[in-house]
Amino acid sequence: MGNNLLGAKKGSEMSEKELSNNAELNLDDLDVVAGGAGGANCDEFDGQITDALPNAMFQAQLDNGSSVTCNLSGQLRMNYIRVLPGDRVRVKMDSGDPSRGRIVWRSK
Repeated sequence: MGNNLLGAKKGSEMSEKELSNNAELNLDDLDVVAGGAGGANCDEFDGQITDALPNAMFQAQLDNGSSVTCNLSGQLRMNYIRVLPGDRVRVKMDSGDPSRGRIVWRSK
């Protein structure tokens, strides 16, 4: 049969050995390879926007007392959600850099 554009075979075309090798991977392994900030190593904190910075960046004061620089998540950008100083937000922080975060929710 044929391979798709990336050279990977469809599930029905894979041998049992290839399927078992792929089954050993989990989402945490893929996240580390991709360099993303998946759900396994992220924490969410509530806070308040204190300052609007250039390029859709914001300074947020979290409820635990720390101050972080945040950018908007893709879902908020795609739906044109406006965030202003004084808004209550939920910030998802990666364990790699505790001074930066991503705004994933704006409270009403």
